[in-house]
Amino acid sequence: AAPVDAEAAPAVLTDGEAMAALLDSSSPPIGALLRVLEGVHDATELPWWAAIALTTAAVRTMTIPVAAMQMRNTHNMAKAKPEIDAYLARAKELHQVGDSKGAEVYTEKVSEVFKKYNCHPLKSFGPVLVQAPLFISFFFGLQALCKAGLPSMAEGGALWFTNLGVPDATLGLPVLCGLTFLLTIEAGAESMQAQPNAAMMKNFMRFMSVGLIPLTTGLPSGIFIYWITSNFFSLGQLFLFKVPFVRSTLGLPDPAAMASVAAGVGGAMPKPQINPEALYMNRQAPKRGRAKKKGRK
Repeated sequence: AAPVDAEAAPAVLTDGEAMAALLDSSSPPIGALLRVLEGVHDATELPWWAAIALTTAAVRTMTIPVAAMQMRNTHNMAKAKPEIDAYLARAKELHQVGDSKGAEVYTEKVSEVFKKYNCHPLKSFGPVLVQAPLFISFFFGLQALCKAGLPSMAEGGALWFTNLGVPDATLGLPVLCGLTFLLTIEAGAESMQAQPNAAMMKNFMRFMSVGLIPLTTGLPSGIFIYWITSNFFSLGQLFLFKVPFVRSTLGLPDPAAMASVAAGVGGAMPKPQINPEALYMNRQAPKRGRAKKKGRK
């Protein structure tokens, strides 16, 4: 038999060596997430699939206040919409006839409406600003972890997906991911009613849940553990937000009130009747007061 060249055989790294090399080549956000995953895995001695799921659930739990804020803001924006539309329509009319000062007065009233209903369009971006970095970090972090060559990842799965570092040949994980995403969309239809273009958004998300299945079949199985866990968490969060005690604690709007506002009845406010002269007087009075003080000096 021919002698085996030991130097030609690839070196098998231990978990610690592979993780150290991975952390050295990772960006700070992804490196931080990898350290958290490693810490959960080592502290709990759970297999990698369970450690990933547990970390995902813990991180998503911390984002519940942001999700509650978005629901409150969406509902309040829907209640404020009739008044905002009326002010903006009047401001547009005055601007078209050349009354820029009058248009400015009505535009400024929109800010007062936001304060009145404790809402603002920028608050709608809160969940995106929080969840987008988390999604990116989890995706690229888990992708790197699955490809880092950790021996424990090769046997860190369960059921039919024992090796988290390779794609699922049965396509079970991509299909399960798409189905759980679709369930989340259907269950969350009520909370989307108050948003503009809700029907179009819902149909687009439905298409995404099915269309992403063939596009993600080549991804490592470990990434789907995060996605599926996150989908189940979202589904559970939707049902949690329907519990009266939870709604009261988080200050969430009542489902009946949300439905009435979305339908344009009950919660919808009539167009405001505004006295333009009063607006001008309230806006100019402070300036006249300051002018008198200067004259006395």
